[in-house]
Amino acid sequence: MCGGLRNVYDIAFNEVGDMFGFDADMEFDAGTPWYRPCRINHLVSGGEYGWRSGSAKWPEYYADSLGAVVNVGFGSPTGAVFGSEADFPAKYCRAMFVGDWAYGRILAVHPSAQGASYRADFEVFLQGKPLAVTDLVVHPDGSLYFLIGGRKTQSGIYRITYEGDPGGSSQEPDLSPEPDTERATGDAGALRKRLEQCHGQPHDQAVALAWPLLNSPDRYIRYAARIAIESQPLELWQARALSESRPLARIQVALALSRVGDKTWLPAILTGLNQLSRLSLPDDHRLEWLRAYGLAFSRFGPATEEMILSVRSTLEPLFPASHSDVNKELCRLLVYLKSPTVVDVGLASMLSAETQEAQMFYAFMLRLVDSEWSVQQRRQYFSWLRHAYDSYDGGKSFQGFVSMMVAHAKKTLNDEERASVRDTLAGHQEESVIASAEAPRRFVHNWQESDLVPTLPEINGGRSFFTGEIAYHVAQCYKCHRLSGRGGDTGPDLTGVGNRFSPAYLLQAVLSLSAVIPDAYRTFHFQLADGRAILGKIVGETDDQFLIRPNPFSNDVINISKSEIEDRFVSDVSEMPEGLLNVLEGDEIVDLLAYLRSGGDANDSSFVQAIDSEDVADASEPLLRDTVSP
Repeated sequence: MCGGLRNVYDIAFNEVGDMFGFDADMEFDAGTPWYRPCRINHLVSGGEYGWRSGSAKWPEYYADSLGAVVNVGFGSPTGAVFGSEADFPAKYCRAMFVGDWAYGRILAVHPSAQGASYRADFEVFLQGKPLAVTDLVVHPDGSLYFLIGGRKTQSGIYRITYEGDPGGSSQEPDLSPEPDTERATGDAGALRKRLEQCHGQPHDQAVALAWPLLNSPDRYIRYAARIAIESQPLELWQARALSESRPLARIQVALALSRVGDKTWLPAILTGLNQLSRLSLPDDHRLEWLRAYGLAFSRFGPATEEMILSVRSTLEPLFPASHSDVNKELCRLLVYLKSPTVVDVGLASMLSAETQEAQMFYAFMLRLVDSEWSVQQRRQYFSWLRHAYDSYDGGKSFQGFVSMMVAHAKKTLNDEERASVRDTLAGHQEESVIASAEAPRRFVHNWQESDLVPTLPEINGGRSFFTGEIAYHVAQCYKCHRLSGRGGDTGPDLTGVGNRFSPAYLLQAVLSLSAVIPDAYRTFHFQLADGRAILGKIVGETDDQFLIRPNPFSNDVINISKSEIEDRFVSDVSEMPEGLLNVLEGDEIVDLLAYLRSGGDANDSSFVQAIDSEDVADASEPLLRDTVSP
């Protein structure tokens, strides 16, 4: 029915039968221009939502995809259900409830009809520590039931009831706006559904119905109209395609021909798009126009030199553009078209961009340009790459992406340029050692769960944020794990662990590292033909090799030829060394658990008092220097 989704665990239908899903991107990609927050999608017939692996993801504004109803940030989507049958106030009867396993919460999403689709806002409906929500359902008794569990934690079923009068008739009346049911079920929504009846099959009236709507100002209507057209034999509408003059409709026609035609249509598509450059298109339509060029080239390229020059001469005067997304798409196309001006404008755009993600976009595009660089520009470009690798924060994949950009860009250097950036490249550690595994303190005690379980109730209040943060560093957790966006990337992100795991589970996890190992972090034992045995995590694979990281405290990898492997099996032992907490005192471990449970939030109720985060950073530095010395 639809595609381009990554991680939709559940779907839910609202009161008029429209389908929604809660989707997530790969959080390893955070900090890159292609990372997308967790999102609520309105799932429609023929819908394409643009998820691809890594940097191949589509931005939300691509004309041949559909964006999110609302973005909700980091999370791990699980169950979803609408509250239509709940005995709740009216606001929540119209809400979509979704479970977020990673951050221990249930969100209430409030969609409102907008044309043929929806826009929404959301709130945290329920949150707990721990509350690893896995599924939700509205029972015939009018209550909302939800399930928690996972990763060998204690499961449980909970019920949420409303003690006032349902439907918003309690003493405090529901003041939220009524749903725009006329728009959701009336003209726009009904028209979209009528168009969807022509999807994927021949229909006598499809072209007559859909063609006028290719120019609709409603994105979902013109999208549904294009899919209806594409579902009909090309000979029924190719004459109209050649004569179409309405700007938005011409863009939709170009998309349709690129998707169902063949490369003989490329000259006509490009000519029609070039003609639109004379018009003053609004930015959202200009983005669709630029996407139509990109789709045509990706489906039917390579183009002739004459075609390339015609499009270059059309686009170069528009670059740079004042709209940031338009500027990015112009850069993308002009790099592909080998424009001689793209380095000057693209590099200036990179250096002046206000966000890490925007800077990285231009750097990512320019890595492929092999000419028109001055020596000074090359130095500026590689200096940025070094700075990004050393200083910018991101998900587990961030530094790997930057390293690949460096490798691609180095291939475009001539001898003079290579000499000019040698010093810069020498400072870029593509496979840097994160830290040694040497404990920075003397041994205190071989801690067991039985030693510390009696102290777990103390986590709930009166703990020291400072001591917890220091213990986090002394135990070397920061070397492999991120927490609140800081730290290493060879282990799981710990920011949300307190919202999904109990203190007892956290204690077990830090003391018995092999008790529960997430699938993504399991190591493999390799027995090689020459007698060597190698233990490590698989971080990459080609047709004939595995890339293995044998040391969790390093990003260094080794290559193992598949032909050398005699045996391979999953290890039940964590790659993290045991005993890292044996250098801590008992109270420090309790403070560490409180620190982990809080997600690094100094204002959490576990701590003695709220502390400003900047004060924490300033005050903890000298303490760390004094504390971690042997």
